[in-house]
Amino acid sequence: MTSGLFDWSATQGLVPHASCLLWNRDLLRLFAVSDSVIAFSYYSIPFGLAYFAWRRADLAYRWMVLLFAAFILACGTNHMLDVWTLWHPSYVLQGTVKALTAGISLATAVLLWRLIPHALALPGPAQLAALNRDLSQEAEQRRQAVQRLRVEAAQRERIQHELSLNEARLRAILDTAIEGIIVFDGNGRIETANPAAASMFGYEGTSLVGKEMTRLIPDPGFEWHAENVVRELSGSRRDGGAFPLEIAVGRFSSADSGNYVGLVRDITLRKASEAALRDSEKRLELALLGSDLGTWDWNLATGRIVFSERWATMLGYEPSEIRSDFQQWEKLVHPDDLPRVQALLDEHLRGLTPLYEAEHRLVTSGGEWLWVLSRGRVMEREPGGTPLRASGTHMDITARKQLERRLAEQNEELAYAQQFTTAGEIAAMMAHELNQPLAALSNYLGGAKLRFGPVLADHPPLQQIIDSALRLSDRAAGVISGIRNLVRKHDFQPAWVTIDQLFEETLQLVSPDLQLRRVRLVVDLPPHLPPVWGQLVLLKQLFLNLVTNGVEAMRDTFRSRRVLTLSARQIDAAALRIDVADTGSGIASGLEDRMFKPFVSTKPEGLGLGLAICRSIVELHGGEIEAESVHGEGTTFHVTLPLRREEADCAV
Repeated sequence: MTSGLFDWSATQGLVPHASCLLWNRDLLRLFAVSDSVIAFSYYSIPFGLAYFAWRRADLAYRWMVLLFAAFILACGTNHMLDVWTLWHPSYVLQGTVKALTAGISLATAVLLWRLIPHALALPGPAQLAALNRDLSQEAEQRRQAVQRLRVEAAQRERIQHELSLNEARLRAILDTAIEGIIVFDGNGRIETANPAAASMFGYEGTSLVGKEMTRLIPDPGFEWHAENVVRELSGSRRDGGAFPLEIAVGRFSSADSGNYVGLVRDITLRKASEAALRDSEKRLELALLGSDLGTWDWNLATGRIVFSERWATMLGYEPSEIRSDFQQWEKLVHPDDLPRVQALLDEHLRGLTPLYEAEHRLVTSGGEWLWVLSRGRVMEREPGGTPLRASGTHMDITARKQLERRLAEQNEELAYAQQFTTAGEIAAMMAHELNQPLAALSNYLGGAKLRFGPVLADHPPLQQIIDSALRLSDRAAGVISGIRNLVRKHDFQPAWVTIDQLFEETLQLVSPDLQLRRVRLVVDLPPHLPPVWGQLVLLKQLFLNLVTNGVEAMRDTFRSRRVLTLSARQIDAAALRIDVADTGSGIASGLEDRMFKPFVSTKPEGLGLGLAICRSIVELHGGEIEAESVHGEGTTFHVTLPLRREEADCAV
C-alpha cells in the first residue's frame, strides 16, 4: 500500500538504493536502523522545542526556536526517506524534501547570523543572577515597605479608632458627669461646657460656648489662671441668682495656647448640710449638757482616749488632771467592777455584742465612789474586723442606785409585812379553830370534876390527872389569847396616803416584771384625787399582790393582748375606788365565793394566802374588796377605801 502511495515519485529505470549496496543484508540493516534512529531522534527534538515555546509565552526570539524546530523536523524526514529509498526508488520525493530542507536550512542560517548580535546583547546567566538578586532585594525592600505601610495604616486606623473611642468616651463623660466641666481659653472665653455645667448656671445645650467665665463667676476673688487650687466662690445663674460653688482649674495644653479646664461643683446642699451639722452639733452639745452626759472617744490604734470636760467634772476633776489614755480610765474604775467591765468591753470589741453597756463605779477626786452607766460602740473597724475607734457616754446614776437601794429596803419591809400578815392569818385561823375545842375540853373537865367528885376523892391520881388537864387547857387558852392579841390590829399606824404616791411606789416594784412578761400597763388616774387614810406599806402590799396576780393570770395570754389597767375614781365624799384589771383567762368557775378565803388558790402551786391577805388589809382599812371576772376575757378587782379618818379608825 505504501509503495502504491509513493509510486508517483519513483523514477523509472532507476533501481533502489540497496542495489548499490549489493543487497547486502547486513549493510541494509545498518543503514535502515541508523537512519531510523536518527529520524526518530530528530522528530523528538522539534516537538520538545515546540512544547517549550508554547509553555514559555514570554520567550525572547520565539520564532527562531520554532524555525529550528522546522529545520530539525525536515532533517528527520530526509533520514526517513533514506530508509525508504533503500527498497523504493522514490528519488523525486526525496529530492523535493531535500530541497525543502535546504530552503529551511538556508533561512535558518541567514536569520541565525542576523540574530547572533542581538542574542549576544542579551545578559548572561551571571548577569541575570545578579539582576535577579537586585530585583529580589528591591522586591523585598518594596515588600517590607508595603508591610510597613500596612502596619502604619493599621496603627493609624487603630489610633483613629482609639481617638474616636476617646472622643466618644470623653463626650459620654462630659454628658453624664454630675459635676460641671468647662473648657476655656487663656482669655477666659468658654470653648466647651457639659450639660451639667450648663444646667448648673441655668443654661441649655451649648449656649455657654463663647461666653466669658467672669459672667458665670463674677466673684472678684476668682483667678481662672490659678492652677490646681480648689476654691469656694459665688456663681451667678442666668436669672441672676447667686449660689455657692467649688471650682478647680487645670491647664491641659501648651503655655502658648493657654487652654484651661475647670471642674465646677454646686455646693449649695453641702453648705446647707454643714450648717445643719453645726446646728446638730450645737443641739447635741446642749442635749449632752442637759442630760448631764460625759463623752469619750477612744483611738484603739494609739490607745489615746479623749474625755469631754463634763466627763472629768462629773468626777470632780479638771480636764487637765485626766490623762488621755486607757490606763488612766482603768485606775479610776472600782477594783471589784474592773474585771466585769473589762469582760463586757472585750466582748463588744470582738464583735460579740452590738453595744457596750456597763454599770460600774469610778473614784472621784474626793475619794468617793460614783456610779456611772457607760455606753459605747465601735465606730470604725479594719476589713479584718480589728476595731480602730470607739465612742460612748458616761451618765451619773448614783441617785438611781440610791433609789434602787431604798426600793430594795422597802421590798424587804413589804416581804416582812407579808410574812407577818400571813402568819397573822394563820394564827387567827388556828386560834379560831382551836378556841372552841379547848373551851369544850375545859368545860368537860370542869363538869367531870363536879359530877364525879366522890369518885375522884377515892382516886387521887385520877383527880391529879384531871387537874393537870385543866391547867394545860387554861394554858392553851392563854396561848390562843396571846395569839389573838398578837394579830389584833391595835398596832395599826395610819397616815394620809396619796394615790399618786401609792401607784408610783407600787409600780416601781413591779416594773421589771411587767417588762419581762411583755405586759402593757395602762394607768387611768384623774387629777386632784383626795388621799386615803391608811398605812402605805400595807397598801403597797395590797396592790402589789393584786398586780402580781394579774400578771400571773396573763402568762398564757398572747403577748399582744397582755394589758394591765390601774384606775381610780372617787365614788362619793366618803369613799374612793381603785380597780386592777387584767386580760387573763379569768377565775375558774366555783371559786368566786371562796377566792378570798385562806388556802384557796387558782394556781396549782399556790398556797391561797395572797387574796386572803388582800382582804385582811382592806378590812383593816375599813374598806371592801370584790372581784368581777369573765371567763376568757379577764378579771377586775374593785377595792373601796374610806376617805374619812373616822371610818378607817373604827375598823382598828
